[in-house]
Amino acid sequence: MGGVDVKTLEREVAVKGYISKRGLVRLMPNLPVTICSGASIMCCSAYLQQNKIDLMKCVMQHVGICLVISEKSFDAATAVAGCGPAFVFMAIEALSDGGVLGGVDRTTSMKLAAQTVMGAARMILEVSQHPATLKDDVCSAGGSTIYGVKELEKNGLRSALIEAVHASTKRCSGQV
Repeated sequence: MGGVDVKTLEREVAVKGYISKRGLVRLMPNLPVTICSGASIMCCSAYLQQNKIDLMKCVMQHVGICLVISEKSFDAATAVAGCGPAFVFMAIEALSDGGVLGGVDRTTSMKLAAQTVMGAARMILEVSQHPATLKDDVCSAGGSTIYGVKELEKNGLRSALIEAVHASTKRCSGQV
């Protein structure tokens, strides 16, 4: 149901004989909700009462975070939260491949890559510092990290991720 806005949902529900004026929720959970570490987004029709919105949020918070957002930003948020896990899985696989290239066995390299990403994500959520500040904290002058960061910048990591989210947003909104 990607790209189906609340007004369309209300119209379709009304065609089927249901009362759409009771309110509807447009909800997008991501794959990590299956292990209670997900990110869900939702927007609601104007008819939905606040207590029902709060109840829906409460239910979804049992499987991760749930943010109520505007419908205008729903497709882009879907691209970040819904498609993002695939992008992160690719990054973890690539980090692990780099470790294997350097001589680390696959199992160890995968565990290190996954834990590193999980720890970095938790730091962003818990330390309340911008990712750039945290990146700078890891980069010592002339050290191995800044050399790796230089390669990532040279090869367009940021642009690739931005463009992936942009392409996914366009697809969510039906532009592709």
